[in-house]
Amino acid sequence: MDLLSTRKEGLLLWPFHRMPQLSSWASPVGRAIIIGDVAHAMPPSSGQGVNQALEDAFTLAVLLKTLPNKRNANEELAIWQKLRQGSIDKVLKMAEETDVKRLPKADRLALGERGYSSEQQPKVLEDLKWFCFTAYG
Repeated sequence: MDLLSTRKEGLLLWPFHRMPQLSSWASPVGRAIIIGDVAHAMPPSSGQGVNQALEDAFTLAVLLKTLPNKRNANEELAIWQKLRQGSIDKVLKMAEETDVKRLPKADRLALGERGYSSEQQPKVLEDLKWFCFTAYG
């Protein structure tokens, strides 16, 4: 990447903007629920947009199947969203660290001077267990 950055005409860099967290992915009465990029857009460099949408759909289906009273599930939906948001935040952090590593060296150094570090990136499979294996299979 550092060698590529010496030829500015051949390098395409653009910023990724992060969508703010939504307070709720469910309508006030719980009859409509948003998932995937509508609820939590993933940067294209993460390669996780569809994956996270599928996890949302699967975990939501498991939740809805187990609910005794599907008419008023706001509390359960809030817990589900909180659990999913935790996983999504980890994926977003990993994507951000990967994006920083792709920056030209001068930009990486400038970020380091401002206190940003991407050195905590997982080193072994054990560090990625949360990412590769879920409680659902």
